[in-house]
Amino acid sequence: MKLGLFGGGFKPFTTGHYAKLARAIEDSDKVYLFYGIQERKPPKIGKRGKPLKSQQKFRKIGATERFYTPEVSREIFDIYESAIERELPDVEVESTIGSTPMRRVFEIIEEFAENPEMYEKVTIYGGADTIREYIRKISYFGDMLETGKVQLGSISPESINDYLDEERLREFIDRSECRE
Repeated sequence: MKLGLFGGGFKPFTTGHYAKLARAIEDSDKVYLFYGIQERKPPKIGKRGKPLKSQQKFRKIGATERFYTPEVSREIFDIYESAIERELPDVEVESTIGSTPMRRVFEIIEEFAENPEMYEKVTIYGGADTIREYIRKISYFGDMLETGKVQLGSISPESINDYLDEERLREFIDRSECRE
């Protein structure tokens, strides 16, 4: 079985994200979609015992004065979760409150490393920034990238050097995102 993993903050989930999800579905037998929802941080208390101004920043929604808060994120996630699970039975959707999508991906990779017979291959989907984040932790994958058991992006690299050299990585990501 081929497993696809796709996670992000999706603020909000766009047609571009959906295109990557569709690619994951096309390439994989099963897909996990990890949807990050930022939690509100409790306010810090100042020297005088009063709450300090929040350091937490939320994105504005378009040109409006509304913000993409955890509550808005949860409402949008609930809509996507029910639609995806209804229409795409091979996709499991999970919010990652209290964790991060990347952490959940690594937890699955850990399980896979302990039991390599679980899947034929695991592919991690995402944009250029996401792939770069995983590459920063490349030693974590051990030999799974070199053997092709774990792949970053939708195109199989010619060698692990496709991930390590910045110029080759840029070409590799471009090919992965433009694949027909």
